[in-house]
Amino acid sequence: MLELYRKQPFPVPRDDEIDPGLRGQLEHYRDGLTHLEGDLSLGLLLVFLRCWVRLYGIVSLEVFGQLSFALDDGKPMFELMLSEMAPLVGLEYPRPAPRAR
Repeated sequence: MLELYRKQPFPVPRDDEIDPGLRGQLEHYRDGLTHLEGDLSLGLLLVFLRCWVRLYGIVSLEVFGQLSFALDDGKPMFELMLSEMAPLVGLEYPRPAPRAR
């Protein structure tokens, strides 16, 4: 995420735009990332975590069959998640074309 941001910066929230309870936790998390070089903004960490939670969530739901209550095929939902997440990190991901039923 940091490499992507350095190559092609994208908008991230300012520290004062982040909920104080979340901001404190992000600061604590950042303090533990001693192996990273350079200044890592809280806004960038927030974008990273938003993306990670979405990716991890959709993959976990699919792997453990937890989407089956509503979906027979999780791929279209996964593609939708990617297309919604890409703009958060300054990327374009084509919206999936509707598939025939």
